[in-house]
Amino acid sequence: MMRRSTYIPLHIVAGILLVLVWSPFTWSQTCPLMNTYAKLQTGEVSFSYQQLVPTVQSSIMPKTDNHSDEPPFMNGQPEHIRFLLGNFTGSNYFRTDEPQLLIYPISRYRSLFTGNELIEFNSILSRIDSILKSQKVKPEESIPILPAVEAYQVFHVNDRFLEFNGGRGIRFITIYAQDPPPITNDRLFYTFQGITDDGKYYLALYHPVKTKYLPDSLEDIRETIIPVLEDPEKYQPYLEKGKSILDHLKDPDFEPDLSKLDEIIRTLAIDNK
Repeated sequence: MMRRSTYIPLHIVAGILLVLVWSPFTWSQTCPLMNTYAKLQTGEVSFSYQQLVPTVQSSIMPKTDNHSDEPPFMNGQPEHIRFLLGNFTGSNYFRTDEPQLLIYPISRYRSLFTGNELIEFNSILSRIDSILKSQKVKPEESIPILPAVEAYQVFHVNDRFLEFNGGRGIRFITIYAQDPPPITNDRLFYTFQGITDDGKYYLALYHPVKTKYLPDSLEDIRETIIPVLEDPEKYQPYLEKGKSILDHLKDPDFEPDLSKLDEIIRTLAIDNK
């Protein structure tokens, strides 16, 4: 049964409250956000973050109209909540290499699209829902992400299903590219893609990660990797080896420790009564 949403007059000022929550191991600080604004339903978001960063920054990101004649496909975004995980200036456009948690109202997101883009948006939600219900995803199948990026998913590894208060999703490590890329730290990122149980919100967490088991960039391996990137017969074994290495690493083998990123999701709550 869907819960009735409560609307508060728009003159109420948005506020950010910091509260302390007890965990079994240590005190951790949470970041709640209470906002009232025209396009998103009123709600409270809270999550534990001090295991990862000392501070977060919250903001309401404005709607960007969708332009079907411009890349990437499905380039519009509705007004939404953004938490920057750390003390830095965020971009005005989406980047997978910026540590951030994004919360989108699904109905407003869907309303941006028509035609093939609407079909694709509904397909993404359907595929995510199917993955979450089955609790299975094949290595050769891509896991959809939002917002859209102008690239393809090279692989996904370290998949893990996570639940939060009022929803669930899947986290994984991935690289996106337009051409076969080197498997390097500067391309690697963690993401969580999830949906609230009431179907109102889509959540996406992004954070760059690295590991000592990978070279940092193309420049570190240029002489040996260029022939591999240019030869499909050589690239596929290289890709499979890289995926295997990453898929067998434990959470602490990454920086940051993946469990610290998972904790943000596990402690996340959206109170939208």
